Amino acid sequence: MAPPAIRLATLEDVESLAALHVRAWQSAYRGLLPDDLLDGISLEEWTRRRRKSMEQPASPLTRTWVRVGARGLIGFAIAGPCRDADLPVGATGEVYAMYLEPAAVGLGHGRTLMEHTLRVLQEQGFGEVALWVLEGNARARRFYELAGFRLDPGAPPRTLTIQGRALEAPEVRLRRLLP
Repeated sequence: MAPPAIRLATLEDVESLAALHVRAWQSAYRGLLPDDLLDGISLEEWTRRRRKSMEQPASPLTRTWVRVGARGLIGFAIAGPCRDADLPVGATGEVYAMYLEPAAVGLGHGRTLMEHTLRVLQEQGFGEVALWVLEGNARARRFYELAGFRLDPGAPPRTLTIQGRALEAPEVRLRRLLP
C-alpha cells in the first residue's frame, strides 16, 4: 500500500472536498459556532462554491492541495496571495483554509500538508504567510503555533460570516516568516 501523498486538487475532487469540509467544520467548530448553523450546512451549496472557486481562482497563484490515502481524501489546504489590504501586496501569502477528516486529526497529516503548503508559498516568492483562525479554536491555534505562526496584534478585527450570516465568532490573524 502506497503512503499518503499530496497533489493538486482537480475538479473531480470537488464533491469529496466539499463533503470533507462540511464534516471538518461540524467536528472542529462544535461548541464554537451555533449547532443549527453547523447542522444546517448545505453540502450542495458548499460543493457549488468549491467548484466555482476552483474554476475561477482569486489569483493565478491560488492552489488547492489534497492529502490522499488509500481510502481517499484525508485533508486539504488552499493557499495563495494574501487578501488583507493592510499587509504588503506580493510579499505575503495566505493559507485560506486547511481541514482534515476528523479521524485524521493528530496523526501528522496536517503537519505534512502545512509544510508542503508553506514550501509552495515560498517557491512562489512570498516572504511571509498569514492565516485567520477562530479566536476560540484552541486546538487549531496550537497547531499553527507549532508550525511557527504567531498572533498578529496589529490585525484589524474580523468576525466570521458564513452563508450570509454574521456570527459572534471573532477571528485572529496569525503570521510567520518563510525561510
